[in-house]
Amino acid sequence: MLKYLEAGSKQGNTYDDNGLFAKAGPVNGIRVWHSQFVEGIEVLYGGQTTGPRLGKMVGSATKMSDFFLSPGEEFMRIDGRSGAWMDQITFYTTYGRNMTFGLSAGGFPFSLQVPGYTIKYLQYAIDQYFGYVAAYFGPPGSMMPTYGMAPAPTGVIRAPAPPDVYCGRPAPQPAPPGVIYAPAPPDVYCGRPQPGPMPGQMPGQVVGGPHGGHGGHGGHGYGHHEHEHGPMPGPMPGMSVFAPPPAPMPSAPMQAQLQVSYTQLAGQVHPESKPFNDYNDIVGPMLASGFIPSIEKVKVFHHDGLVQGFAAKYRFTPQLGGEPQHKKVKHLGTSKSGSSHHSKRKFKHDEYISGVMGHNGAVIDKLEFVSNNGELALTAGGSGGGPFNLQIPAGKKVIAFAGGINSHLDNFYVYFI
Repeated sequence: MLKYLEAGSKQGNTYDDNGLFAKAGPVNGIRVWHSQFVEGIEVLYGGQTTGPRLGKMVGSATKMSDFFLSPGEEFMRIDGRSGAWMDQITFYTTYGRNMTFGLSAGGFPFSLQVPGYTIKYLQYAIDQYFGYVAAYFGPPGSMMPTYGMAPAPTGVIRAPAPPDVYCGRPAPQPAPPGVIYAPAPPDVYCGRPQPGPMPGQMPGQVVGGPHGGHGGHGGHGYGHHEHEHGPMPGPMPGMSVFAPPPAPMPSAPMQAQLQVSYTQLAGQVHPESKPFNDYNDIVGPMLASGFIPSIEKVKVFHHDGLVQGFAAKYRFTPQLGGEPQHKKVKHLGTSKSGSSHHSKRKFKHDEYISGVMGHNGAVIDKLEFVSNNGELALTAGGSGGGPFNLQIPAGKKVIAFAGGINSHLDNFYVYFI
């Protein structure tokens, strides 16, 4: 069972990351929007994101900061100050690192920590600002749901996995910082069920006492409390997205070598922005199923010097041979003003997008794609705002698009291998 501690004022929309934790593993990174107060968050679980969850007060003064974990590093404690909303919040890791978001000294202090345990996933509430957080704690290391086997009785601890847990192959090394491995192939446990989570009561503690009204901006805060939480539900039997990838197999040399990462975000996130993520929705699952992704065609819609949206066609080539599969997406804003135009480019089989740049301000003004042969493959939009470059490392290939859209393309980033 997991133990959780909470702090803040639970108002507005409540988000529970239990499902993403059960699907992808423990939290391994956060992106926080903040100014004087904490205004929003996006959480990364094993390479999959929640998407931005933002308060109504996000605006031009809002800053966005990332805090991603290194291999073996985990979040272990959250401190902060809260009342009617979150004045500031600090995340601490097992490697001695920490990062603080928000500047206000209002509210009352809190500290969420269970000695000897680390944070597995978060629950939070957001209204005008980020107002409430609950941290779920478990033993250090990855906690994997049960796969087709009953949990051990209460108080019983399972024996460690046998030495051949990787079918005689060497255990894999952790991914480099900022790199997200593709999910492991299905035989990572040699056809045996994966072990379930550690059962039994977990120690926990409540740090400090309840706090009262907020001195800085009215309202009244809540104390932080500890609760028990039962085992997390796992994915469907037969999936193996939680185990680290094994060494490459001769029959599928690409399977465990593909490393997926993503760029910083261009543009701005607005409360009305509707997030999209082609990696989470389409490309990631196909990659996990043994297909090599490519972007075959891109069409960018633009008018009045602004990017309204785009359409893309993805090609998925089987690693072990066979006919490729294709999937199409279209992300188009609602703006009807002005005359609409589009620019498009179809990439040959030996071509791919290796660079993304453009102009951005409140929205994306211009998008430009550079191919691996150094050609400016596509340009669409105007020259307003300021220039950006998504900084894709040399030799890497763009495989998926993500961002947010409303009347226009508000923000944009890409995944690459």
